[in-house]
Amino acid sequence: MKIKLLSCTCAAAMLLYAPVSMGGEPVIFVDFENGSWRGWEVDGKAFGEAPAIGSKDPRTEFPGSRRLEGWSGEAFASSWNASRGDGATGRLISPEFKIEKPLIAFLIAGGRHEGLQCINLMVDDKVARTATGENSDIMTESSWDVSDLKGKTARIEVVDEPVEGNSWAHIGIDRIEFRDK
Repeated sequence: MKIKLLSCTCAAAMLLYAPVSMGGEPVIFVDFENGSWRGWEVDGKAFGEAPAIGSKDPRTEFPGSRRLEGWSGEAFASSWNASRGDGATGRLISPEFKIEKPLIAFLIAGGRHEGLQCINLMVDDKVARTATGENSDIMTESSWDVSDLKGKTARIEVVDEPVEGNSWAHIGIDRIEFRDK
């Protein structure tokens, strides 16, 4: 399944994802609080029809007493689902944006499988930066120094591909920000 969700004109979509710098303040690129994948390409079934919403969402409940924790606000991207486990795969791909600040920060949880469960910064259709979870269901902050990429056009790609044995074969992402430090 490959769907492209755009609920507005291309020009309006680009305005939505053209962050305006307010001095030294972080610029939120996406926090998923709008409850949709609007503007993002969704490939596969891993991330569902919309972001996970709150602690009652099946994408926060794991076997036993484990739960996904540490997201910001109510909504976040998650490839885990209690009804299907780690089995589904897919990608989320952001709209293009211009790198204007030297740091991109985000919350991440899930498996430590480079290239399989990861968040990538794509520049010129190549992976310029990547990060994985730490085999943990607690979202922690991670960041990339992108000062050498200033002025480049980029996209964020969230990946969930098959992992042998399905151990920690999921990813959670929230609150992607552009920062000065």
